[in-house]
Amino acid sequence: MNLPLLAARARLYQSGPTGASIEYVRDNALDTRHLFRASGAYAVAFVDIDGDRFDFAGSKESTPAVVIEVAGSDGHSVIDLLAWPISKPSAFVTMFGRAEILGGRNLFAAATYAFDTPLICYRTPLAWWKAGCTGAVVIKPASAARLLLDAPGTISGEDHAHSVEIAELVRGLFNPARFVTPLSDLGRAA
Repeated sequence: MNLPLLAARARLYQSGPTGASIEYVRDNALDTRHLFRASGAYAVAFVDIDGDRFDFAGSKESTPAVVIEVAGSDGHSVIDLLAWPISKPSAFVTMFGRAEILGGRNLFAAATYAFDTPLICYRTPLAWWKAGCTGAVVIKPASAARLLLDAPGTISGEDHAHSVEIAELVRGLFNPARFVTPLSDLGRAA
């Protein structure tokens, strides 16, 4: 049993729903049912951000942020909390540093890849939520790369540049020189 995580989740539950949480959902045209199924609770709360971590407010310089639970790859067990400033959804941080990827359950679900559909990686948790919590968001690039490498299907970013960025994450895990073309194929190409 992880007591710090349980205490943090209790703080999250105490933080919402508030008028600010409801306003955020309305202003961004979000469907909370998707988030509850894919991840869990959310709230708008004041947080203190320090590098790649956050904690619930304790200082006068606190930032209003969206805080959500992050489920593990089983889709049920909450492993961390994720926050992003309301004004900057690309600046997301975790509370404990345990979450590698948001939407990990989608990464290994056969339905994700039905009809040769790729898993879509989103740049931000807000974009993921707007897309109905399908796909995934890379939280910790170094460790998420291993998960992406093990994905059973194809993976896409939000656009070409993002797809290249994601491919570069995985490329660092193996030596591309190990993969060669058979000599017999080289003659055919000429």
